[in-house]
Amino acid sequence: MAGYPEKYFEFVELFNKKNFFEAHEALEAEWHKQNRRNDFYKGLIQLAAVFVHVQKLNISGAKSLIKTSKKYLDPCFPRYQGVDLKKLFEETELIMKELVSRQEVRRDLKYPMIELGD
Repeated sequence: MAGYPEKYFEFVELFNKKNFFEAHEALEAEWHKQNRRNDFYKGLIQLAAVFVHVQKLNISGAKSLIKTSKKYLDPCFPRYQGVDLKKLFEETELIMKELVSRQEVRRDLKYPMIELGD
């Protein structure tokens, strides 16, 4: 996938390793470099922050950031820059439903993965 900044690929790699804070920081650096004009990146940054909150069991923080993330990413649905956003949000919603109902994060929780495609 040529044409995307290195920090974008770094974000995906860190996100998929469940290093959500580091993923957030990596893409935020690129977003700042682009003078904060890339809403797609802003939405992904917010989504990584959702999972930082999930890992800390901060349900209200996670729920709030999902709404913010979706607001930024809605214009890009269902797929943008190789990311199946529809699938990513469906998986995120499932995790949030479980988190809300159980009030805990299982060790074997299957976090969403970002698979870059065409």
